[in-house]
Amino acid sequence: MNIEGILVPIVTPFTADNQVDTALLAELVDAFIAKGVRGIVACGTTGEYYALSEAERETVLNTIVKAAAGRCTLIAGVSDMSSEVAAQRAIRAKELGYDGLMLSAPPYSCRRSKALSNTLNMWRLKPTCRLFSTTFPRVSA
Repeated sequence: MNIEGILVPIVTPFTADNQVDTALLAELVDAFIAKGVRGIVACGTTGEYYALSEAERETVLNTIVKAAAGRCTLIAGVSDMSSEVAAQRAIRAKELGYDGLMLSAPPYSCRRSKALSNTLNMWRLKPTCRLFSTTFPRVSA
């Protein structure tokens, strides 16, 4: 996995009828790779992970894997308010072939909350791919 250079947190485009625009998403992946981007970050905050249904998330992750076709590093955002859901998302992203996972503590958890503790404990699991952390400084600093 190459994490040197630019890794783009990609947006999730939608069609006029509110479906994930898989053709445009694949086009974006191709365009970024053609410009020399070293990696794509899917389903992060820029990709509106918090607003996607699980079916939409699956569509996004699959579309990006197919479009990238091994040409760059792929990182999947797996964050959720539920640590259990985040863990399930991590397993699925790895099954799809993502090289790394991006995870943040739940955004409304306090520094000493059970949600934050559960998320941090999940990081201690023996991951089969690299973990990246994003933070919400006011609650996780």
